Amino acid sequence: MQQNREERLNDAVSDGAITEEQKEALQNKWEERNMEREQHQEEMQAWMDEQGIDHDALRSYNGPGRDGFDKGFGGMRGNNR
Repeated sequence: MQQNREERLNDAVSDGAITEEQKEALQNKWEERNMEREQHQEEMQAWMDEQGIDHDALRSYNGPGRDGFDKGFGGMRGNNR
């Protein structure tokens, strides 16, 4: 997915839709958001552990997320334990 995004952004720069600087700003923002998302997932998992809540036990009660993976309660995806 990362490579595909990179290719699409390169196409956008080549087509003049965005500048190279805008491409880099977008990439930096996406990376920042990914880091924030990971931090939130870690915090949520720690909180659930403190509460004695088994994330895996709740998986079947929360429908599938993007890409067919369970996001789980609190936006957690996959097996983040």
